[in-house]
Amino acid sequence: MTEDKKETENTQEGVSVEVNVSEIQIKTLTEELEKAALENRELKKENENLKKQVEKQGAKIAELTDVKTDSKSNRTENKKGEVKIKFLLSPAGKFLLPYNVGQTVWHPANQADELVDCKYAEYVK
Repeated sequence: MTEDKKETENTQEGVSVEVNVSEIQIKTLTEELEKAALENRELKKENENLKKQVEKQGAKIAELTDVKTDSKSNRTENKKGEVKIKFLLSPAGKFLLPYNVGQTVWHPANQADELVDCKYAEYVK
């Protein structure tokens, strides 16, 4: 009977040891879960910030690349109403503009159209 009693005590000690090990594992896993949850929240915040930055950059790109092109005359006009032209003759004397022959610039549409009509410039894509 003493052997049975010892076995029972050993069994009870084993159960208590197993319970203690399980509690330690639960605490460890809980800590790991909390760390992972915190890291997850931080990553979500960072992701939101990056999404906002991407939207801002996309808006800038759209603004800069919003160009209308006429395929017949190669006339390219941006959102600001400027037309891209290349000078064929120096506009310094007649138009008092500080550009050189061969220089490509964005110019207000009405001035660019006049320069092209007078053969001082040509439209460029």
